[in-house]
Amino acid sequence: MFVRGGEWAETKVPLGNYELRYASGGQDWYGEEYLFGTATVCVRASQELSFYQDESRFMGHSVILIKQAGGNLHTQPMALTEF
Repeated sequence: MFVRGGEWAETKVPLGNYELRYASGGQDWYGEEYLFGTATVCVRASQELSFYQDESRFMGHSVILIKQAGGNLHTQPMALTEF
């Protein structure tokens, strides 16, 4: 999903485990093939995100993609070809 900087988005996913990957970059968007061009930075979360149902409720995650000291979403760089 494409989300502009400073905006927010919400989506639902089927229950399961997911690897979070995201790309960020400059102001110019070149489409799904080129993303942000040479300014593109791709990362993946270090741990999978699990979405499941326990005895009485659904469990999931909220992700805020703003770098912050002491944040709990650890990421690692990845090549654009892996994205």
